Amino acid sequence: MVDGLEWSEGRPTLIIGLLNGSPIDAAEVGRLLIDLQSDYRETNNTSLVLARMETGSIWLYLWDAATYAAQAVSNATTLYEGGKRLLKFGKRVQSFIKHADGIEDTVAIAQQSFGDELKSFERIVEKLAKKNAGFEVIIDNASVGTGRQILVRMLPPQTKKVAKNLKRLKAGRRGGQMLRAEDPQIGYGAQKATYLDLRSSLEGLSGSASESDIRIIIEAFANLVKGYGTIQPLRDLALDMEAKGKFEIARIIREYIPPDKQHVKLTTS
Repeated sequence: MVDGLEWSEGRPTLIIGLLNGSPIDAAEVGRLLIDLQSDYRETNNTSLVLARMETGSIWLYLWDAATYAAQAVSNATTLYEGGKRLLKFGKRVQSFIKHADGIEDTVAIAQQSFGDELKSFERIVEKLAKKNAGFEVIIDNASVGTGRQILVRMLPPQTKKVAKNLKRLKAGRRGGQMLRAEDPQIGYGAQKATYLDLRSSLEGLSGSASESDIRIIIEAFANLVKGYGTIQPLRDLALDMEAKGKFEIARIIREYIPPDKQHVKLTTS
C-alpha cells in the first residue's frame, strides 16, 4: 500500500484492501468493480473511477468521478464535495459490516433487522472468507483536511463470521419478501419469483456446499416463516427439493417442520 497523496495529486480517495495470500481471479475483480460502481451510484447518484490497483494483497484506489478531471485538483469545492460523497459511501459500508458482525448465533434471524444490502461487500466477504483472509476500507481525505480514516478492518475470523451472518440475513430477507408478497396488492407473481430464487439458491449449493452452509439458509428461512405463523413454505420447499432429487436438502428442511405438522392424518367413516 502506498501513501495516497504521493500519486493521487491530493484527490480524496477510497481505499479497499483485500488482504489475502492467494491470488484472486481477474474476472472476480472485474465483477467486484461493477458491484462497487452500482452500490456507489445507488448511494450518491454518481460514479467511481479506478485510479490505481496494486496486486499481491489487492489494494484498490478509487476516486469520485467529479474529482477525476485535472482542473478538479485546484477546485476546493469540488474536492470537498467529492470527499463527502466518498465518506458517505464509506460510512454505509461501515454500517453494513458492523450490522452483520454484531449478529449472534443465539438470536433467531427472524428477530433481527435485515439491514442494508451492498452487493460489492457481500461479494468481498464471501470470497475472502473462503480464502481465510481479511480486508480494510479506508478513506483518505487529507487533501480536504480530515485526514485518513480506517472505517473497517476485518481479520480472517471476523470475515468468516460476517460471511455466515450475511448468508443468514440473505435467506431471511428472501423469506420475508416471499411472505410479504402474499399481500394481494403485491400479488402471487412476486411471491412465486422470490420462492423460485430461494429454491434456486439451495439447488446451487447442493453440489459444493457443506451441510452447515445449507443449514444456514434453511434455518434462517425456517425461523422467519415460523415467526409469521406458517410452515407451509417449508413443506413446499421440501417437496420441491424431493422432486429435484435433492433428498438430503429435503431431509434437512423437514427437521425444521414440527413433527405433528409434517403429515395430515386421514380418517374414514
